[in-house]
Amino acid sequence: MSASLPPEEPLNWKRSEPIDLPLPESEGRLAIRHQDWKRIKTRIQRFDTKGSSLPLVYSVLFGVAGSAGLSIIPIAITKDLPPWVAPLYFCFFIFSFLCAVIFVIVERRMKLKHQITQTDIIDEMNEIEGTFVRRKGGLPMAEPKPITVKTNPEGPTLEESGGGE
Repeated sequence: MSASLPPEEPLNWKRSEPIDLPLPESEGRLAIRHQDWKRIKTRIQRFDTKGSSLPLVYSVLFGVAGSAGLSIIPIAITKDLPPWVAPLYFCFFIFSFLCAVIFVIVERRMKLKHQITQTDIIDEMNEIEGTFVRRKGGLPMAEPKPITVKTNPEGPTLEESGGGE
């Protein structure tokens, strides 16, 4: 029992898929003054998360934990108290301390995410800025020649079009 193989066909390097290019009207640009761009970039670099109320929350929780923790030993030594008082203070200490630690971790993660986002935005702005850099002396850099992609049986090739020097 031998399986019959399909007849061999040569590989086809020609591609008939259309490539969508942006239309000039959708490829518009927004003019912005250099001073405005620098001002926005500076404000992003200086942006800080001081509006967060998490430090206040975990500070209060650490205070409650410290107060309950310091009270456990004197309360445990004291006589004539109901037996549930010392365990209750111990539970207050554990619960408030764990909540405070969780809030500290959440705040640090939020700060890290904010710093990463801020760095990404600044890097993106630097990249955009780099496309519009002018040479010293005020003359704009030479305009790049348009490149066309041509497909042929050997595969796609890039060719510069127009503007022969």
